[in-house]
Amino acid sequence: MSLPSLVETENLQSISFATYYYYLIGQIRQFFLAL
Repeated sequence: MSLPSLVETENLQSISFATYYYYLIGQIRQFFLAL
């Protein structure tokens, strides 16, 4: 029971990290486009 939930939380964390880095790259790109 605890093993599948552990895998799910790891997947959710990696997805949130990927979303955060994608957002960060978008912000940096907008900054350079504004220059």
